[in-house]
Amino acid sequence: NNNNNNNITNDITDNNNITDNDNNKEEKEEKVMSMTEISTELQELMNKASNNENYDSNRMDYLFKKLEECDEYKLQKQKQMLKWKADNKEYFNDCLNITRSFVPPTIFKDTTTSLISYGLSPEVAKRILQKQCLWLVRLDSNAIAKLHEVDLYNRYQYSLLDIIELAAIYAVLPEKFLLDPFEKKITMEIAVRRVS
Repeated sequence: NNNNNNNITNDITDNNNITDNDNNKEEKEEKVMSMTEISTELQELMNKASNNENYDSNRMDYLFKKLEECDEYKLQKQKQMLKWKADNKEYFNDCLNITRSFVPPTIFKDTTTSLISYGLSPEVAKRILQKQCLWLVRLDSNAIAKLHEVDLYNRYQYSLLDIIELAAIYAVLPEKFLLDPFEKKITMEIAVRRVS
């Protein structure tokens, strides 16, 4: 009986040691890293990858995730975004004015016939009616902020627009989308920004 009790006690102690080791490993892994630490380690891993050396891809994925969660990184990205917007504001406004020159304020009730009567070619009239994303240039930013994500991704689908049209749409996108708990609307802004 004493031997059985000792074995059970040893098993419990061993199990506690394993759990403690696992917890220590997780604590070490979850240690808060600065953006510099994350970036430095990521650069080392990327250098190994580009030199066809062995590297820990799981660690790289983990570091990218940590970088996205890092407050310092988020602040840096926000500053870069604000600078990029300021640097390109004139260009966006020029593109908006060009696009508004062929998308009339009445677009939400226009037909091919009415668009042609304004002097647009049948091809341009057809494109404007098919690419309803262009209609956003005639909406107020506050109205765009309230649009449902389904409308943004379906009715106002922005694929196959040229760079001027995309920049015009970017110019009217709101600073913040409303009712966007899963950040699907902001994903549209990021996608438009990448190509404009």
